[in-house]
Amino acid sequence: MERFRRAFEMVLCLLALFPLGVSISYGEVYCLNDGSCLSGSSPAPLDDTFLSLETLNGPVEIDRNEILLYRSDEELKELFEHAKSTVDENDLDGHNKLAWWCRRKGLYEEMFGLYDEILGRDPKNRGANRFIAEMAATIDYRGFTARLDDNPRSIRELFESTARDGATLARIGESILARAPEGILLPLLLERLSSRSERQSGTALEILKRTRPASAREALVTAALFNKSDTLRQQALDVLCLYDDDRILYPFIATLRVNARNYRLNAMRGLARLADPRASGALIANLAPSKSSAAGRGARAHIFVGTQRAAVTGFDPQVATSAAIAAPVISTLQEGVTLEVEVFGAVISTVRSDERRQIARLLRDLNGIDYGTDFLLWNEWWAQNKNKILGRETRSKAQ
Repeated sequence: MERFRRAFEMVLCLLALFPLGVSISYGEVYCLNDGSCLSGSSPAPLDDTFLSLETLNGPVEIDRNEILLYRSDEELKELFEHAKSTVDENDLDGHNKLAWWCRRKGLYEEMFGLYDEILGRDPKNRGANRFIAEMAATIDYRGFTARLDDNPRSIRELFESTARDGATLARIGESILARAPEGILLPLLLERLSSRSERQSGTALEILKRTRPASAREALVTAALFNKSDTLRQQALDVLCLYDDDRILYPFIATLRVNARNYRLNAMRGLARLADPRASGALIANLAPSKSSAAGRGARAHIFVGTQRAAVTGFDPQVATSAAIAAPVISTLQEGVTLEVEVFGAVISTVRSDERRQIARLLRDLNGIDYGTDFLLWNEWWAQNKNKILGRETRSKAQ
């Protein structure tokens, strides 16, 4: 866990408090003659006159003659294994208590293992997330060494470590990275969003979910529509749903007009999550009957009319009624002039019967009515209701 683990140990008064190369004992417990007990780590051997012990409360000097009982790592680990065997695997509260005991005794590997198990069963577990929040608030990524500062190299190293670690350390690392300067962090996240490593892409998405920078929307839409991983597409949608931006809808509508069936299905899943009835016109267009097959398997072309509000790069708003425009580029989500245009889109694709049923279910969920796959009924309904759904009636009254 390299640099990130060393930073965590530094905060807990472990390895990072001492120079490299010094032999350090972990998880030592010293019971003293006065009845008190101390746990921590020490770089000095036990037979010194005074033992310098690093505890969670700071350094403590112990006179070796005051030590009544000493327990080593191995003895503590035996106690841990025995205690763990008595806790039911479904008792997450018991696992949290055992993890806290491990933390007090210095058994940090065991502690992380327990928290990983807890998060695997309940990602929203309060005890585990309280620990993660505490560690993320305590550790400063600039304190990993005295030389590291806000620079791409240090943040890249922390990202690499976070993407390799177990669930608990990864969540702590993600929280810390979210505090890094956007100008340094964002280029790294966008680069790793398209990584072949699903773990690295997932880590980038988790951090973007915390930060939600405006300039990441284009990359998130691309991931939600075209990434090969179902899991990563779902994660990208989770992040997009946190944005309050109507323009996110339109690349999904545009993708309904591509020939690739998988991309159309991805677009429908995205539209289901965005739950915006303004997508109904484009969905209805894909229900248009095929001329060559009653089953709807033949390729055909049809026209639909909708309203698009987008900042389109290099787009001419003078669109002829007989024209078919290309799908809007995804950079419509970035800077540009807001346009209100009528878009006539031509679809030339193969829409099979199972896809038509999915469209019908989505239309029902978006609008609260059910015309099945009947294109004529849906088309008639859209002609009667599109002005209200697209907000034209409100605008015309205001004018």
